Amino acid sequence: AGAVCSPGIVASDSEGGRVAVLGPDLRRQRGLAEGLSRPTGLACQGETVFVAETGAHRVVAVGPDGARRTIGERGEGPGRFNFPTVLALAGASLLVGDTLNFRIQRLDPATGASSGSFGQLGDAAGEMPRLKGVAADSAGHIWVSDAYLDQVSLYDEQGSLLLSLGGPGSDPGRFSFPAGLAANPDGRVAVVDALNRRVQVFRLVDQGRRP
Repeated sequence: AGAVCSPGIVASDSEGGRVAVLGPDLRRQRGLAEGLSRPTGLACQGETVFVAETGAHRVVAVGPDGARRTIGERGEGPGRFNFPTVLALAGASLLVGDTLNFRIQRLDPATGASSGSFGQLGDAAGEMPRLKGVAADSAGHIWVSDAYLDQVSLYDEQGSLLLSLGGPGSDPGRFSFPAGLAANPDGRVAVVDALNRRVQVFRLVDQGRRP
């Protein structure tokens, strides 16, 4: 995974257990953290880089000097995780894709305290059997991709489902294993449609009620 942060472009190496800062040419400039257990998703707040340490079932906050603070441990309750994989900042909250708890948890980035969650296991629109991506747009909406349903779902700031897009297929607006998501400040949201080998871009119209 990768993210553009104050230190530069930050990338995680899941197999190598490390996080590094890259230059504009995408060459490694320096290491930020090593010895992690399957680091995956990243999010940045100022000079702090949050890392989903998937193999350790927690989130690690890494400061500019390399100092670490850990959040959570394995479990099902608030503030606990089961293979977290993706992260995103949404206003004052850190969103954690708690993949095998089939939910998004909302945390206070400063304290790590949980302020709620949404999502569940199932095969209906808006459920999260194979959560793969999360992003928050400039209007505060939360976008979540699910690779089992081949859908992207849109939620309000409280986690209430507004709509779901897609379904299996290769036509525009359909997906095959949608994975990463990224939100642009201009309102567009890009979806990595992995097995269709493309990126699809969406935006909201009509007061955010229709894709």
